[in-house]
Amino acid sequence: MRSNIRRYREQKFLVWRCGHCRSLHTGQVENLADYYQDYPMHHARLDYFSRAWYRIFLERLVRAGLRKACRILDYGCGNGHFLEFLKERGYTQIVGYDPYAMRFNDPGVLQEKYDWVIAIDVIEHVEEPRAFIGLMLNFLNPAGRLCIQTPNADGIILESAEDFIHELHVPYHRHILSRQGLVDLGRKEGLEPVAFYARYFVDSWQPGTSWSFIEAFVRFRGNDFDALFEPPPASLFLKHPSLILEFFFGYFLAPKKESQMMMILAPLPIRGA
Repeated sequence: MRSNIRRYREQKFLVWRCGHCRSLHTGQVENLADYYQDYPMHHARLDYFSRAWYRIFLERLVRAGLRKACRILDYGCGNGHFLEFLKERGYTQIVGYDPYAMRFNDPGVLQEKYDWVIAIDVIEHVEEPRAFIGLMLNFLNPAGRLCIQTPNADGIILESAEDFIHELHVPYHRHILSRQGLVDLGRKEGLEPVAFYARYFVDSWQPGTSWSFIEAFVRFRGNDFDALFEPPPASLFLKHPSLILEFFFGYFLAPKKESQMMMILAPLPIRGA
């Protein structure tokens, strides 16, 4: 299937599904680091849209026990937008780590222990998901929580790849886990799920922030991920008036895809403790 990044859309990549756990896997790609040059997400900002989505994400964390006194590590934090959002909400004991961001590539933060480790859209990019979960466990306090947000292979239909092109996001997404696949990997590392959300947090009732609108907006501009970070032409809404309805009511009208998941895991108690 093709990439959803415009400069690579003519390239084809192999994707297959595991017959056992139903997870999805992408074939080996040479020089993968080259694909991350000028990656569109590098142009993302903390704005009206991302604040609406982070609000939903934070509400879920709070329901699972996050408090302002908790020590938090945002692993794979990118430009640090979620860290900024948490600071706006009064969270102070927060640090970020991202080996590809100069502001956040201090390995010293990985020598500490945290009450919460959050990994938003990270595990699907790594070569060894189980090793990644084991690494995250090293950063957790005994009663800590690990939050993983990632695409959900259960809700992705390969026969309709263009409809799921942004979840597949080849060649960047190396392994897309099913719900059971993620649970199994967590249990192998001594973690048990304590909360699960099948609805994408990038799906808010506020105008212009529903996932349905985002997908329609990008689709009408060629269905390339890059379109999210480019100014829309003024004529777009006139040419596609259905976008106006999607802009205001997409959250309520569109069927909800379950091609993303947010899982919170906790270490199993030590016997005899």
